[in-house]
Amino acid sequence: MENAVCVAGFDGELWQTNTGGLSWSRANIPDAKRPLSVNELIRTVKGKIIAATSHGIWVSADLGLNYIAAQSADTAPINVSSIAELSSGILVAASATGLFQSPDDGLNWSMIDSSSFENAFLARGYGKGYILSTTQGLLSSDSTARPPEMLSKEILYGRCAMSANSTIYTARS
Repeated sequence: MENAVCVAGFDGELWQTNTGGLSWSRANIPDAKRPLSVNELIRTVKGKIIAATSHGIWVSADLGLNYIAAQSADTAPINVSSIAELSSGILVAASATGLFQSPDDGLNWSMIDSSSFENAFLARGYGKGYILSTTQGLLSSDSTARPPEMLSKEILYGRCAMSANSTIYTARS
């Protein structure tokens, strides 16, 4: 039985285990700038591991052992702070260089909004939408193709989530 775990933030690298944590190996990330500050890791519905890092988005199809750099038709996403999967294979990423979307499980990305979303937190919203917590307030969009709109200026910068009935939860550290 497969028991893969990915961890980030140790020695500026991504690490992988398939032994339940008994032994670890450094993930293979070709041409990555070091140290690699990893802000978030997600496992998509289709089984890919997506890493949001200081040097872009990295994608692994083999449970975190080998990664490739995601591609962008626009400006490359750097200082990627958060990634959310909105539906199977549809992802959104917040970065210092803008807000990006991927229709193909994280391999290719295009820009939705060129504003800086550095240190923002993304969460799946309703339908194919998302919510985005920033230092300016809570933003939302009901589509991956549209830039987000201000939902609340009172709810600032923190982790966020939305339930199936559209109740929004936030937490600040």
